[in-house]
Amino acid sequence: MITTKLSKYDGKKGQAVCLRSLLRSLSTNMSSDECKELASFVSVLSNDKIKAEREKDKKKTKAKGKGKLNIAASKASDYDDMNGGEYDFM
Repeated sequence: MITTKLSKYDGKKGQAVCLRSLLRSLSTNMSSDECKELASFVSVLSNDKIKAEREKDKKKTKAKGKGKLNIAASKASDYDDMNGGEYDFM
C-alpha cells in the first residue's frame, strides 16, 4: 500500500528523506531488538546494492582489458612482418 504511493518518487531527491522520516516515526514504539533486526535488514539491502555495482564495474573493466590485449597482440605481429618475418640482429 505504501510502496505504490512512494514508487512514483523513485530516483527523486526527497525519496530518501521521506523513507528516513517514515522509519524514524514508525520505530518510536519498537523495542531495541526490533530496531536491530530492521537495521540488519537495511544493511543486507545496502550490501546487495554495493555488490551488484561492483560486479557491474568488473564487467566493464574486463571488457576494456581484453581490448588492450588484442591491440598489443596485433602490434607484435606487425613487427614479425618486417623483413619477411626474418629477424637478423647482425
